[in-house]
Amino acid sequence: MPRLSIKEQRAKEIVNAFERCIARNGINGAQLEKIADESGIQRPALRHFVGNRDQLIYSLTKSITAEYQQMLTNAGKLLDKMGQKPEDLLVVIFMQTRLTTPERIIVLTNLYSIAPRYPKVKKELNNWYMNFVRWVANRLAEYKPKASKHDLEHVAIALVSMSFNFASLAPLGIRDNDYNDIFEAATRLIKKL
Repeated sequence: MPRLSIKEQRAKEIVNAFERCIARNGINGAQLEKIADESGIQRPALRHFVGNRDQLIYSLTKSITAEYQQMLTNAGKLLDKMGQKPEDLLVVIFMQTRLTTPERIIVLTNLYSIAPRYPKVKKELNNWYMNFVRWVANRLAEYKPKASKHDLEHVAIALVSMSFNFASLAPLGIRDNDYNDIFEAATRLIKKL
């Protein structure tokens, strides 16, 4: 993997600091002074490395969606090794959800809430969601080749929604019993295909 330039490295540090600030203070509380303090980069240099606040918000969104896309790629490789049972797909979907920290959920919730005012952010988040749905639908098609495309997509949307909802409750410390119940409901849904 090629080494990042100094500018790319500083931009990454600023985006990471911005994410931590949002997790602690919300999007409106993540002011440039706090981001500068958190990143260790002087406030006047922030614009040089990441541009204006809109560009910083979009950079954070791109960073998070790229990370989750890489998780899906890795999940696909894991599924290829695990086997060909629908339950394996659910393990991967919900494992990804369980790897999402409460802090990340707070950041994503903040990004969702501002997306209507930031078209590029909204588009990026929509693409990420639709890529996840398509990925799940394609995997389901491997397990249920006789299912219609329409049914596969509907079940994929339901599974992704369950995954997002489960992740959004992470700050509440969801119990293993709840996880098991959600997993069972998802299994029943796949069996209906």
